[in-house]
Amino acid sequence: MNNINEIYLLALKRELKPVMGCTEPASAALTGALSRELLGGKPEKVMVYASRDMIKNVMGVGIPHSSYTGLASAVLLGVLYGATSQGLNILSQISDGSHQEIISYIENNNIQVVLAPEVPSIYVKVLCELENMSASVTIANEHDMVVEKVKDGRVLVKEGMSNDLSHIDPYNMNQWSLKSIYDAVQSFSFDDCGYLMDMAAYNKTIGLAGLEKPYGLHVGLIAQNGSQKEIKNIEDVYQYAAALSAAASDARMSGSIHPVVINSGSGNQGITAFLPPLILGEFLQVSDESLMRALALSNLVAIYLAHFKGRLSALCGAFTAAIGASCAYVYLSGGNVDQIESVINLMIANLSGMICDGAKKTCALKIYSCVNAASLSAKLALNGNSIEEGIGIISGNVSTTLQNLKKICIEGMEGTDKTILSIMLNSHS
Repeated sequence: MNNINEIYLLALKRELKPVMGCTEPASAALTGALSRELLGGKPEKVMVYASRDMIKNVMGVGIPHSSYTGLASAVLLGVLYGATSQGLNILSQISDGSHQEIISYIENNNIQVVLAPEVPSIYVKVLCELENMSASVTIANEHDMVVEKVKDGRVLVKEGMSNDLSHIDPYNMNQWSLKSIYDAVQSFSFDDCGYLMDMAAYNKTIGLAGLEKPYGLHVGLIAQNGSQKEIKNIEDVYQYAAALSAAASDARMSGSIHPVVINSGSGNQGITAFLPPLILGEFLQVSDESLMRALALSNLVAIYLAHFKGRLSALCGAFTAAIGASCAYVYLSGGNVDQIESVINLMIANLSGMICDGAKKTCALKIYSCVNAASLSAKLALNGNSIEEGIGIISGNVSTTLQNLKKICIEGMEGTDKTILSIMLNSHS
């Protein structure tokens, strides 16, 4: 595929999909279900080998249809109750209940979780054993990418892995640029991307649920001061977009059964990329085609930036997704590509140090802050404000700024990620 517009459309199709629950527990459950399916029976013992980022992102997040948290519980939900045909939507088909078998496995030490060294940030291997039989399945690099299957010591599937997803380039991202993305979305037709409107509606539904019921820390509900507050002007729009996005995360991180359309494997990134442009577009009463293009712009920028930082890293994904939302704010407000590049530099200058300390209820706080920063950056850029060359990590060339951000994530924050997990493990011991 050589046409860059076709590559962008492929990226949107592949990276945006509805998933119930946080993606890391869903990925862990899927790996467990695949391993049991390969084994052919309920295992007596389960071994889980996982990357630090997978362990970190499952430790404190609510899992739909259960009261459990943690990687062992997520894997067991898949092993004992999961249907592999559901893919990453596996948690949607697990019924409510006490799931007493999960408690039994954990209390009897029939499941163990081991931190796997020198593996990709997305990595889960589940080994199931029953009598003299064994089966293992490994998912890595992407949340539903099976890279290895082994049955009774015989390798059935073996794919390549990379220890650093940012070096994997499935969409020829060396060809991508902000200018190219901006130009591409101008040409997208409703036939190309009309489905993005339905995906935005998915994420709005869970946001509205978070404004109606006190999930998590109630960040969105309290920030909005109730769900019925009247929206009178553009500042109200920006406030509502931030509150609705936070409310969606409130609900999702608490185990809501409403699905979320993910971006680059992350529901919080999908929420942040979809909802702000949707709310602004609805208020401005733009055409469906203009709104669809704004949603495409926001999500493509988020996908592009996820490539620089890695799908899971020490850098908060809500920050990079909010850059996409800020670009869409500028686009919907009549801004040009130069102002969109300015908004990216402004966002990175503001929030580049925001760490990821796992998926949990406080993610709503970060989303709220990031979406507020998106509106501020958009207003600054639309007013002609930009950051000149050589200010901190910012370059006058936005492509260089993004390379600087990549270097910080890959080289600078490796130790930070290890320290974060060490603190989290100690607090749960």
